[in-house]
Amino acid sequence: MKKIQYNILIIFLLNAFAAHSQTTAAELQAFKIASRMKDSLGISVVQRDSIYAANLSLLSKNLAIWQQYNNSDSLIQVHLQRVENTRDSLYRIVFTEQQYIQYRQKKTILLNNN
Repeated sequence: MKKIQYNILIIFLLNAFAAHSQTTAAELQAFKIASRMKDSLGISVVQRDSIYAANLSLLSKNLAIWQQYNNSDSLIQVHLQRVENTRDSLYRIVFTEQQYIQYRQKKTILLNNN
């Protein structure tokens, strides 16, 4: 039951964000990532907002890379990986030690399952 309520809340929030004319796909994605972390890691609202800002920054950098290197797959991959490699250091500043450990464990499981 709680999962259904959570999904309804997420759908409502996403619809509210999508209705706002200034909302971009990057903002929606950053919001979803931050919201999932709030639920799975038990982070505070302030931490969620910091994670949102960090993800929005990373997504904006990724978009700029895609626009700059649209004809060179190898360059895109190298530059996107450089941006991705900064994610953990941004998160480490925001999370407590225990939250960061949990984040790394969950990330490792996700990466090994794909």
